[in-house]
Amino acid sequence: MKNYFQVLVLLLLLVAATFWSDNAIFQTELAAAVTSEKPPAITEKGFLLGYGGDRWNLTTIGPNSYRGNYQTIMLAGEFGADLSRIFPDLKSIPGVLSFYFEPAYEQGVNGGFELGLNMGFMYRLPIYDRFDGYLGLGGGPFYISTLQELNPPGTGWTMAGTVSFGASYNLPDDSAINLGLRLKHNSNGRLDWPINIYNDWYVTAGYSWFYN
Repeated sequence: MKNYFQVLVLLLLLVAATFWSDNAIFQTELAAAVTSEKPPAITEKGFLLGYGGDRWNLTTIGPNSYRGNYQTIMLAGEFGADLSRIFPDLKSIPGVLSFYFEPAYEQGVNGGFELGLNMGFMYRLPIYDRFDGYLGLGGGPFYISTLQELNPPGTGWTMAGTVSFGASYNLPDDSAINLGLRLKHNSNGRLDWPINIYNDWYVTAGYSWFYN
């Protein structure tokens, strides 16, 4: 039985070594291919964490008017594309203008959840040494479960508009740490009854990788 075990271990080690060598060759070939082709379309990838609260209600036309504390913990993926790759004239401006999109999930601290996609434009401008300032404007569809629960028969779907601003610290390995604030305006655009308009503030922190 011991011999069979040793043979099995050797076979597993052989398979692992073969996989590692093939993977190393693949990575080498991929790197060569990447360097010989056009630069990648996606120039930034990362993630964003946020904490939002103090939701206030501008106006609600419906059976219930919701006001009060509302906190969510946000997790979003970030993907950006430097627009100067498409519009070369943008290389003449200071900083970088990018198109970005963020699939996002938010978990309510006291229940409920939000799920959606935020898309828009992000402008980064060097301000001092390794520090950049950034400003983002975006929006997209969001599903907010608490809207349906609080104001039936609302569906919970809204359109969200976002304004983000903050600062980034660039690290030597083409990555950056981001800290900022975000305002999200939620509205169903009078496409459903009841009409809900909510606003949230978020404190955000994230990490980004850049690809040239």
